[in-house]
Amino acid sequence: MIMLSFLRNRSVIARQAENIVGLVCESFPLSEQRRLTDPRLKKQAATAVRKIARAARTLAQEHHVGMVGKAYVANKVQWGLIERGYGKDFVESVTTSLVVSMGS
Repeated sequence: MIMLSFLRNRSVIARQAENIVGLVCESFPLSEQRRLTDPRLKKQAATAVRKIARAARTLAQEHHVGMVGKAYVANKVQWGLIERGYGKDFVESVTTSLVVSMGS
């Protein structure tokens, strides 16, 4: 039953994952990737990460996203950022934050 729910909502979830990628790109332009790990900019980065995490949490709650759906979102976000040229460490950090914020 859970898998059927995911399949039914997959296009909506994919669009929301793209919105999350857009939020990340807006908050951390390619030229400012280091902001996420720069201690001097930690507060600014934390605010942006909270905004992105809120979007992920809302997605998970509104669409009753289970484990498969959460993995799908994380994968879509990960590849969306890689395709836009973001570095491995940055992408891994963002993806981990998303998975944690969506809960298990």
